Amino acid sequence: MAEHVWGACKGPDPFIVVELGDGIGLSVFMNGSFIKGTTDIFGEMGHTVYREDGDICKCGNRGCLETFAGRSAIINKVKENLADNLGFFRKSFGSSFTFEDICSNAAEENKLALLVLRDAAKAIGDTIANVVNVLGITRVVLYGETVKAGTVLTDEIQNSIRKHCIYPLNQGSEIILSGLDVFASASGAAFFAIDKFFNT
Repeated sequence: MAEHVWGACKGPDPFIVVELGDGIGLSVFMNGSFIKGTTDIFGEMGHTVYREDGDICKCGNRGCLETFAGRSAIINKVKENLADNLGFFRKSFGSSFTFEDICSNAAEENKLALLVLRDAAKAIGDTIANVVNVLGITRVVLYGETVKAGTVLTDEIQNSIRKHCIYPLNQGSEIILSGLDVFASASGAAFFAIDKFFNT
């Protein structure tokens, strides 16, 4: 809702919002409102299976997207690589580092940071491409902590859409990095509640 009222999709409809952090969620805005399911479970994109031979997810399934592309998963992947005979990268990261540090290293062409971020972005992109094929919605807004990866993220997602979406979806899709802050979800929910109160 915040993206529609104040953000990158102010006015245009429909669009998809993908929230990228430790978890990965999806919302679909169409005909002036968000689509809802028949239960409270909706948009759990992070718990779609990306690879069946992946790690066990906190949901109990194996190979969920979050285990490949969640923020914590990205940090853990860098740690695993540093411990696996890649000590020459350790100076770049130090003994303790954050997701922001990984992004900073990627911006400086650090090969390990770029490799891990691109792998995660490809997993996100391949999953978004499936969503675009199913829904036929070509405007996708990326929101959350992981968007700090910037063009490393968007370039891989665009590549996935060009490779895996059918024509003309693979030509006209728009990937937008949200400019809204971490309070956007709460602000959007508040607007929705106020708008519903005064218009019903």
